[in-house]
Amino acid sequence: MPEPITPEQIIELRRRLGLNQTAFAALVGCTQAAVSMWEEGLRTPTGLYARAVSELIRDSPRVPASRP
Repeated sequence: MPEPITPEQIIELRRRLGLNQTAFAALVGCTQAAVSMWEEGLRTPTGLYARAVSELIRDSPRVPASRP
């Protein structure tokens, strides 16, 4: 089972891509509110959203794959 995506990974990925929360949400296919909750650690991406974020992390090698 894959490790959960951390808030730090999402923030770093979004900043690396140069996107605000609204643009990142559009890229992933969710709402800006969902991105905000992920970044605050209130929720984690699941299902298709987790897959989309994981693929973006995989394609952005400077974003750590998991927490040290």
